[in-house]
Amino acid sequence: MKHFLFILLIINVLIVSTCNGQKEDEFSSIDFFDLIKNYNEINILTKTINHDDKVTLIYYEFTMKEPKIGLGSLFAISKKIPEQWTNDAIVNPKGKCKTEKQYSELFYKECAARQLFYENRQILIDSFNVYAFFINKNNLIGPFEEATESGSVQYYLPKPDGYIQIYKYIDNQWERLGDEKLKEQIPRTFGELYITNLVRRIINK
Repeated sequence: MKHFLFILLIINVLIVSTCNGQKEDEFSSIDFFDLIKNYNEINILTKTINHDDKVTLIYYEFTMKEPKIGLGSLFAISKKIPEQWTNDAIVNPKGKCKTEKQYSELFYKECAARQLFYENRQILIDSFNVYAFFINKNNLIGPFEEATESGSVQYYLPKPDGYIQIYKYIDNQWERLGDEKLKEQIPRTFGELYITNLVRRIINK
């Protein structure tokens, strides 16, 4: 009888391990670039590091609405610090960003950031460090509904004990750097803090 119970225990462990592995494998082949559905929603964020140094983060968020695999955000930061691309975007705009009208500096920087993702992807890969921060649907709870002026909106929240996956684009593929426990954060706020701390360490070397 003891041998029978022991065998059942082993089988149960193997089944649980296999299921967990399948859940992880389900998200192992994601190309996060493919999740960008609206390039106009690529935004920039300027962060001040050590009082004077400033860096510009390019980011994009995706939700469970599409493609229904989880919550995530992409972040790109120039490999060259202090960065030059933002100055070039203002002084020498190119492509669709070049216009006879005089727009704000923010317009030219946002336009250049979007071009990097949809027209100048190779320049982005060569000149920027690109990260993805992803919470798969197995680590979410919901959907919840919130009433707005335009109707009800569905949203999801990370599980209190959930994890966020960290990826970096290296050698033309997404490499998983590891997982971290969430502290009531969404991928965008987690990614913003992660990249800011990364740049601060580089500057303080």
